[in-house]
Amino acid sequence: MNYFTFPYRSCEYLKLRELQIDFQHCRAVVLGDGGDKIGVTSVQDLAAVVAAAVEFEGVWPRIGGVRGELITIAELIALGEKIRGLISSLFPFLWCGTADFVIGKKFEVARLSVEDVEKGELKTEWIPSFTSLSCEELARSTSDEYKRENLARVLLAGNLLATRRGAWAVSDEWNRLLPEFKMTGVEEFLPEHWKGKP
Repeated sequence: MNYFTFPYRSCEYLKLRELQIDFQHCRAVVLGDGGDKIGVTSVQDLAAVVAAAVEFEGVWPRIGGVRGELITIAELIALGEKIRGLISSLFPFLWCGTADFVIGKKFEVARLSVEDVEKGELKTEWIPSFTSLSCEELARSTSDEYKRENLARVLLAGNLLATRRGAWAVSDEWNRLLPEFKMTGVEEFLPEHWKGKP
């Protein structure tokens, strides 16, 4: 889930990349209604589970998935809209009650069809760069815009189709073997890392 804090660092060694769900600019590219599921896990939790696995005295699973949370793309975007919104306590003139509430910031969502993506037709204005640079920075730094754009299109199509086929819906074998380990939820992690960011 650290990737969804791009461009802001949320861990020391992971180099973040611009993906098809962009919390910074409140935009996303999805297949259909966004009902595909992905497993999201913080790098911090993954490191802790690896350390615990090294000490684990039982039989290691043949497949060793670690999953913080399973969430749909639509749920992740809805959380992004909530996180990137405004909290009423910061703007008391908007609220007369005592509890905080959130005014969401809508994401601009390009909804593509599987058929179009399989044919290589990406009907969206924004293509994420899949690099640590934004598309705009990458365009300024490369001499061959055509190659950069084509690579980004191939990566986007592949990522969308992989998501549809369940490639990112990671299994949870280590979660079950280490039930005492509490994974950080996406609703806990992302708001903390986006707090105070423009």
